[in-house]
Amino acid sequence: MRVLVFAAVVVLSPAAEARNDALVALLSGIEWVPGPQELATRGVDAADLIGLYGDAEVPTIVQVRAVELVVHFPEPAVRTFLDGVARAPGQHAAFLRAAAASLVPFGDPAVSSLARLVCHADRSVREAAARALGSIRTPAAWEALRRRRARERDANVLHAIDVSLAAAPSPTAP
Repeated sequence: MRVLVFAAVVVLSPAAEARNDALVALLSGIEWVPGPQELATRGVDAADLIGLYGDAEVPTIVQVRAVELVVHFPEPAVRTFLDGVARAPGQHAAFLRAAAASLVPFGDPAVSSLARLVCHADRSVREAAARALGSIRTPAAWEALRRRRARERDANVLHAIDVSLAAAPSPTAP
């Protein structure tokens, strides 16, 4: 597998820097996270959020929130971004959980990424991926859950898989 890594130095104009600072402040809240209407009102788009994720100067919680909030922009470029987050070597579990939840609107095309995450070493990532697969509610998602269930040993992850599979038709049903 090849991993493409790139870096860029971006110099923002004073106006763009002020807008970026305002977005960082918006995503820094503890008890409130902006929804799609608030993001639209402020002119925030997927590129803004992806940019925050890649900005090492912003707090990690803001980067994680950016990954969580791209769910409001179900565009092909966002799916590509989320796949990259899910595949990044040594990625922190918080980013992986956020990516799992944000992949749900992409349905079946996201199953392969989620199937990898449901096998991750971190229990919390496996649990998030199991819930995401259950939310997709397609035969491919249910099959990924059934395959993982046969090997899973953690009670919390097994519970998430079982809850997700509760809505699935029997694998032998026509």
